[in-house]
Amino acid sequence: MAVFDPVAHKADIDRRMNSAVDALKSDLAGLRTGRA
Repeated sequence: MAVFDPVAHKADIDRRMNSAVDALKSDLAGLRTGRA
């Protein structure tokens, strides 16, 4: 990817952020249920 495409770059960042947030939510949910 020699040409910088800001639209594709933003879509990639959005996808990474969404997967990171989902992982964080599942981790927190696991801690919460484990501590009950």
